[in-house]
Amino acid sequence: MHISFTVPPDRQRARRQVRAAKRRKLQLLFVGGILLAAAGVALVVAGQPAGYAPVGVGVGLLVLPWLLPRAAAKARTGLLAETATYELTDTGVVATTPGFRGAYEWDGVDRVTDTGEFWVVTVKGSGVLAVPWTLMPPDDTGLARELLVARGLLQPGR
Repeated sequence: MHISFTVPPDRQRARRQVRAAKRRKLQLLFVGGILLAAAGVALVVAGQPAGYAPVGVGVGLLVLPWLLPRAAAKARTGLLAETATYELTDTGVVATTPGFRGAYEWDGVDRVTDTGEFWVVTVKGSGVLAVPWTLMPPDDTGLARELLVARGLLQPGR
């Protein structure tokens, strides 16, 4: 099997890709911000002026999940907001732009998460790749989904 498709540049999609790829880390930052801000408020209510510092840091962590994808997408505009070609084969997935080439073998992939617009491919170690499967040719989408389900990387359904 060899599925290849090219997607045009789109800054908004690039931002959504970063958000999808970093979803878990952003959720942890948000929860950490809530906990830190709550602890700071509790200290302030208890009469401890040192509680204002955790409140400030906590609020910063609450805002970061909304600012980080935008900043990361701007920083990676050369990579994510370019014309990209994705290739899915029996052995792995490859993403290629004029300035970047990322290739991952299926044996190294921990899981694939379907976010509705992207398949977030999480690779053992450090790699994460968001594949915009909704832009894949409709005939190939079912074939690619079958491959991922057969390898146990994606849950059947949807």
